[in-house]
Amino acid sequence: MSEQWLCAQASVTRGPDGRPDRVVVALDAARPSAIAPVIAAAHGISVREREVIGHLVTGTGTSAIADSLGISAHTVRDHVKSILHKFGASSRAELTALLLGTHRPL
Repeated sequence: MSEQWLCAQASVTRGPDGRPDRVVVALDAARPSAIAPVIAAAHGISVREREVIGHLVTGTGTSAIADSLGISAHTVRDHVKSILHKFGASSRAELTALLLGTHRPL
């Protein structure tokens, strides 16, 4: 069986009298942008670490992340180490795969 993240959307329909009638639920494959915050929250990622992750998944380098967030490169590296530890990832690439739901264990 293949594992896949799903996104649910629901809406209430109204009958001819305008009162709620039924609930319609649609399921669709979840986009990576919807998956990443859920996975990050499950791993206890702080707000600042989430900001760093936002840059990491786009391939932004340490210096550029530091400039963008107004922190030192050393602090960025500390955040990256903490994030990798929390995810049990050994690289930025593996972290990105985990966050985007594309990592498959061997």
